[in-house]
This record gives sequence, C-alpha cells and structure tokens, in this order.
Amino acid sequence: MLIEELILVNASIEIVWRTFTDITHWADWNSVLKDIKFSGNCIEEGATFRCCVKPYVFPIYFEPEIEEVVPFERIVWKGEKKGIRSRHEFLFSRKDKSTEIISRETFSGIPVILAGPLFPIERLRELNAEFLRNLKDAAEQAARNQ
Repeated sequence: MLIEELILVNASIEIVWRTFTDITHWADWNSVLKDIKFSGNCIEEGATFRCCVKPYVFPIYFEPEIEEVVPFERIVWKGEKKGIRSRHEFLFSRKDKSTEIISRETFSGIPVILAGPLFPIERLRELNAEFLRNLKDAAEQAARNQ
C-alpha cells in the first residue's frame, strides 16, 4: 500500500531542510508524532528514534531507523511493528523561491494483506497530510522571522 502526499512550502529549501532536520524543535511544530526520542542529536543515516502516533483511540509506538539522508533532497526512514513494514521517504525540491515536499510511505507485510480494506490507509493519509501541513507552517513562520 502506498500513501503519497505533496505540499508546496513558501520558504527556501534551506529553511525547510533546517526546520525538518532540527529534531530539538519537532515537539514545537509536529502534532502527529508524539513522545519523540532520538538516539542521537541529529537526523543521520543509521540513527533511530522512538515515537508515538495515535491514528485512533490507542497510541502506536514504533522505532524507525533512518536509512538515507541526502541533504536538501531526501530523507528516508523505515520501521517494522507487528509484521507491518513501512518505509517513509521525504523528497525535497526547489521550486523558484518555494520548496516542494513529497511524502511517500509504503506499507507491506502479511497483516497489511490480511486487513485488506480494513487497513486504516485513509487515516494514515490524513496523518501524513497533517504532518506536512505542520512542517509547512513551521518553515513559513521561520522564513517570516528571518
């Protein structure tokens, strides 16, 4: 299963990148991932973080590993929980004075297949879109404050 969302941020790619990669301020702008604890001080390949997402009533804790970081281009993390594997890519590209972000998350595994139409894909899509809107708001605020 694939979730793909796109957003245009009215801020430079440098500001968007700095906002996204400054893990010390995620709690200030991010309303989707809660209780975040990074294994290090920055987003870098091999680092892990623990967080919680609450798609419905009960929170789901997971611990993704950052698989790839290409500055100003791409951040990829992956994780597995109860047989469900996910891989989340964030693709950044310069668009004049703005930045386009594509969020692409894939889910696989036996539980995903067995759940079929009961897998909460629409709720996960909403959460992905909300995360991007949060990032957009934070980066645009940072751009205004410069």
